[in-house]
Amino acid sequence: MNLLRQLDLQKTYPAYFLIDSWYTSPKLINEAAKLGFQTIGALKSNRIFYPAGIRQSLNEFVKYITDYDLDLVTVKEKQYKVYRYEGKMNDLENAVILITWDVSSPNSEPKYLLSSDVSLDSQTIMEYYSKRWEIETSFRYLKDRLGFDHYQMRSIKAIKRFWLVQYIAYGYIEFYRYKNSSIFKLENLGTTIDHLKAFNLRNLVDYVYNCGKENVDLALVHKILRLVA
Repeated sequence: MNLLRQLDLQKTYPAYFLIDSWYTSPKLINEAAKLGFQTIGALKSNRIFYPAGIRQSLNEFVKYITDYDLDLVTVKEKQYKVYRYEGKMNDLENAVILITWDVSSPNSEPKYLLSSDVSLDSQTIMEYYSKRWEIETSFRYLKDRLGFDHYQMRSIKAIKRFWLVQYIAYGYIEFYRYKNSSIFKLENLGTTIDHLKAFNLRNLVDYVYNCGKENVDLALVHKILRLVA
């Protein structure tokens, strides 16, 4: 909630707050609304809502849904079967809940989405929420491949500097991928990082090999490579 209050966005267009199921709480949704944000978020299967005025959890309610209750929705060339509910949730007077199944995985568990903006159609809600996945993948690369979660500083200045270095590295890798993807078939940031590591290692091996051919003193090679104990 404090982070939301710190946002100072010019709301020329409708602004949507995208969150996963850990954060889709009425308190946060209502705070976002005070600040002019609509919320679209995932829901856990045990959340309570009131279809036909009857108190139900989502995972209990899905047992009674038939194919006749579902709409077919296409998002980014993928098809989903969708059940749409609009009405009361605990501590929310009115919201849209979507219960969705991926048509290509008919036996998979349903996914649950909430939108505080009841004017949006089901396709738009799902398209907006899909934008959040790009944020998730970028955090995964930052954490798993660039050490974003390994910093051990206490001062705010040091932490901000570390973050800046991380985002510069991320930007460089993305730029390199964009410039060279047609040559090296770099599909994503992960393959680009692996490519750059292999490229740098090859350059290192070439350097050591050439030093050996030219009879460069081994102590000097150690010093240049900063391998002096």
